[in-house]
Amino acid sequence: MTARLAAVLVAVLAGLAAGCGGDDSNATQDWAGDVCTELNTWVESIQTTVNGLTDKGLSLQKSDVQAAVDDAQSATNDLTSGLKELGAPPDDSGAQQAKSELDQFADEIQKQLEDVQQATATQSGVLQLTQTVTAAVSASAAAAQSTYEAIQSAGGELKSGFEDADSCQDTRDTINALG
Repeated sequence: MTARLAAVLVAVLAGLAAGCGGDDSNATQDWAGDVCTELNTWVESIQTTVNGLTDKGLSLQKSDVQAAVDDAQSATNDLTSGLKELGAPPDDSGAQQAKSELDQFADEIQKQLEDVQQATATQSGVLQLTQTVTAAVSASAAAAQSTYEAIQSAGGELKSGFEDADSCQDTRDTINALG
């Protein structure tokens, strides 16, 4: 079940990172690079957490799931606060839309993890918890994909910023390592 969780996580991150790569030369590009840097840190943390669960195999216990959820919660808190602190991108044409989309994405993944935290407090079976985690990751994947598509639709400097930021290439590399 944790392999499925990892596969869904890869889909989330692939949607977010599609189209990133290049070198930094302007404020919009710097902003896009900061977004990708936040995502890179989150991906690495989630990858470590998922690998830890996968390594347990059939010996997976509720306490293992709880510890993994706690780690994911910490990583997600860091991501959401980091994204919110970035503010709007400097590209006037799509800046407010991009900022709004990132804030909504941050709120959505935070909500999904809060739902999982509640489930770990009330559900006793590992299979049931794994299903709850999988559903939360699926919902986060959908939110990530729609967020990325909305930001890309802004076009102009914002789209170019994501295409040209060096740290966005790192995001793609990290996602490829997960697969």
